[in-house]
Amino acid sequence: APQVYTPGGNARINSLQDEDQLTGTGVSNTLTATLGNANDNGGTLITPKLTNIQTLNAAFTGSSSAGANLAVTGLDLQDATGLKTVNISRIAS
Repeated sequence: APQVYTPGGNARINSLQDEDQLTGTGVSNTLTATLGNANDNGGTLITPKLTNIQTLNAAFTGSSSAGANLAVTGLDLQDATGLKTVNISRIAS
């Protein structure tokens, strides 16, 4: 789930969103997600529904500023079933 450009091509957003419902197939499924600055909705917490994904690799790459940019600071996994390993990188605090 890398970052992607908006349809207008003027901003990069997280491709992993609250509304996502991802289901792994097979026996060893991995999701790799890059979470940068908050999307247009300004939300700094992402809560996707994950089913049968055993490993999650998450990189928090955003940076908050005094202006409008807010970094994504949380990934809520309350709707994740089957998750066994979570690897987090690039987080400062």
